[in-house]
Amino acid sequence: SPAIFSYDVNGGNRVDGPPEDNVRGEVDIVAPDLKITKGPNLALCEGQQGNVTISVENTGNVKVSNIVVTDELPLGWTSCGVVSGGVTVEQVGTTLTFSSFDLAPCELQDIVLCLQAGAECTDGQNTASAEGVHLADCLDGGGRGVGPVSASSLLECLAGPCIDIRCAVDKPEVCPDEAYVVTVWGK
Repeated sequence: SPAIFSYDVNGGNRVDGPPEDNVRGEVDIVAPDLKITKGPNLALCEGQQGNVTISVENTGNVKVSNIVVTDELPLGWTSCGVVSGGVTVEQVGTTLTFSSFDLAPCELQDIVLCLQAGAECTDGQNTASAEGVHLADCLDGGGRGVGPVSASSLLECLAGPCIDIRCAVDKPEVCPDEAYVVTVWGK
């Protein structure tokens, strides 16, 4: 096994027999490990959306498989989807669960997630955690758990009034001295 260093030392003399003169053992040099970070903090008004990034890194020396990331939202917050990261998300209550992925040593997976503040949103910690498994060789029965590790960011619901102003021009191109209309509206 490339993950286990085995040793066999023998010596001594012929008088006392082989069991005393033969020392065998092994040292497991596998060190699976994960690190997770999350940010930025978001402060949004009701109905507004913002993105947070969850970064999961394999800081160990072996592949970690079947990594599952979960994210606990404060009440009133919902996911508006994964912006990037190659995973999908499912929300049940305030818990988001992302589809599993694998990471080789030193690999990093960035998941950019869109969140929306609802009408009854509350301020609070937004805690993500990650855990996976090191699928060890056949010598130790199939694998060992890695993690969980967690990281948090803050979600804040801003009190009204929240103003969203948008502008539109009635023509895509305007020449000098040509009249055009700019419409401004807000909510």
